[in-house]
Amino acid sequence: MVPLGLFRDTTVAVTVAAGAANSVAFYGMVFVFGLFFQQVLGLSALGAGLMFLPMTGLLAGVNVLSAKVAARYGARLPIVVGQVVGAAGLLGLLAVDAGTPLPVQALLLVPLALGAGFSLPPLIAAMLEAVPAERAGTAAGLLNAVRQTAGALAIAVFGSLAGRSVESALGTSLLISAGFLGLTALASLRLPRRRA
Repeated sequence: MVPLGLFRDTTVAVTVAAGAANSVAFYGMVFVFGLFFQQVLGLSALGAGLMFLPMTGLLAGVNVLSAKVAARYGARLPIVVGQVVGAAGLLGLLAVDAGTPLPVQALLLVPLALGAGFSLPPLIAAMLEAVPAERAGTAAGLLNAVRQTAGALAIAVFGSLAGRSVESALGTSLLISAGFLGLTALASLRLPRRRA
């Protein structure tokens, strides 16, 4: 069982919410854009997968950069910046339609990955620093469980929206995801400035 007292700590509450918002945005968008690429643009499963290659190819490098920024300025800066970049990237994707050239669509997905990759490592570190050492395993498990649940719920909700119209679901899903990231970016301003 999760000790609810963990949520009394602002850092724990904010990082759990931010982790959930990142999962909604990232996994929800991969799912909806996968449908868009195949059902609207007529790409094969392989072609749709290749459209995600630029965004996923950058994640490892951004994770390393984020750790360096967190070590210098503290975790709050990369957490907030990452979420803002991700939200802005989602809003930029509202311009995508069936007539948008494929390379442009693939490149427009990149800011979402940059934002998620930049914010998540310091987010996890900030949460683990905020709890007593004997609660670290519980806190990490809680964060992972919430992130996985949020991603699964996003796919379920966005998938139900896509049952009517993939293009309409795409716009609605982008706005929902950007809204969540925007809210948690604001909440992340409450995180302490302490160094990672």
